[in-house]
Amino acid sequence: QRRRLQRKGTKSSKRKLKKTSDKEARHIKHTNHSLSKAIVQEAVDTGCLVIALENLTNIRDRIKATKRVRFRLHGWAWAQLQRFIVYKAQAVGLKVVFVNPAYTSKTCAECKELGIRVKHRFVCKVCGIQRHSDLNASLNISRIATSADAATGAVNHPNMEAALRSLL
Repeated sequence: QRRRLQRKGTKSSKRKLKKTSDKEARHIKHTNHSLSKAIVQEAVDTGCLVIALENLTNIRDRIKATKRVRFRLHGWAWAQLQRFIVYKAQAVGLKVVFVNPAYTSKTCAECKELGIRVKHRFVCKVCGIQRHSDLNASLNISRIATSADAATGAVNHPNMEAALRSLL
């Protein structure tokens, strides 16, 4: 229907396209509010003090998937979701840490060595652990965020001892 309206180019078709676009934007905003509320509530319920998020800068360039999946992911407002999570977390006193996601799904969360990732499966060559690559990545992101949070201190006196202890 959108394609047909775009081809037409009349005033009424442009008006209908704007109405459809506004409706889609409201749907995405509502969904992002619901997701961010659920994420922050889960953190509060489980006693977390820090929410770790991937730094999603240039996510559209990094997605390697089928055309259909890319189409669905490119239409999502990732930055808006992150903003909602940040402001809702701050409202309840939680800290939000952004982590560079590079190699998080390829590095073993147990022994910190590079492993083999085939689609959604991660296998460590060193310790032999096997798990879903997203779970492995989330464990690594959690570890990185925890160590980054532990390393915070005065600018001239960061708490390096706590950061090193959490890494070892």
